Amino acid sequence: FTLFCVRTYGEVNCSNGSNRINIGDITPVCLVINALNWSTPKEYSQFTIFPKADTFSYFALIGSWTDEYQQSGSQRDPLLEKYGPDIGFHVESNGSLSFQKLFRRASDGQTFSRFTAIINVNEGYISGITWDDGCHFCSDTKCKPNTYDYNGLSKDTKRDTDCYFEDKAKCLDDDGNVSELCQLYVYVVWTGTDQNGIHFQSQQKRLGLFAGSTMDDYFSKAETTFNIAVDKIPS
Repeated sequence: FTLFCVRTYGEVNCSNGSNRINIGDITPVCLVINALNWSTPKEYSQFTIFPKADTFSYFALIGSWTDEYQQSGSQRDPLLEKYGPDIGFHVESNGSLSFQKLFRRASDGQTFSRFTAIINVNEGYISGITWDDGCHFCSDTKCKPNTYDYNGLSKDTKRDTDCYFEDKAKCLDDDGNVSELCQLYVYVVWTGTDQNGIHFQSQQKRLGLFAGSTMDDYFSKAETTFNIAVDKIPS
């Protein structure tokens, strides 16, 4: 199933809800993109997918990284133009919210693009959304803290790290083509028990368990992909 439309600005409210879920239930999951610091009023963009609970799925935000900002020096990139140089995001579902992650820090020329959100369920109730350790595909020199509260402050612990790519070295080739590695992908897995006490299994496919695998191998294991065209974000 492929989703090409964009659902934005609260058409589905994932930050509210207390429904109990069973494995296989259609359960909205929202990805919210915004400026990293929420202390002042900011716009945001919400993208919603509708996976079955315990399905290993992912958001694929095609066009989330473009070369226009790098080449022109002006913020013509759709996300940079809308949210500034520090682009953050978080995941919501059924009333639970994750901490924030940083997707791009354009001022430092760094992009963090591969994440796994873990939806924790206790007897059918979503009790929290956490992040998998994101440094299994890079060396220690390319791994850094990358989890933030809603004031844009870093949590700065060993479990809150992610790999990053240097924009000039990895995101653009000599011909100016943008690497797929720098587009934003957010995987979703489930853990815990459903309303009937049955254990979720998709957490066994989380990114942190695939150390040594290639990115392409990991992509191929996703059961449901939702491609979202970021260039359709309303201005």
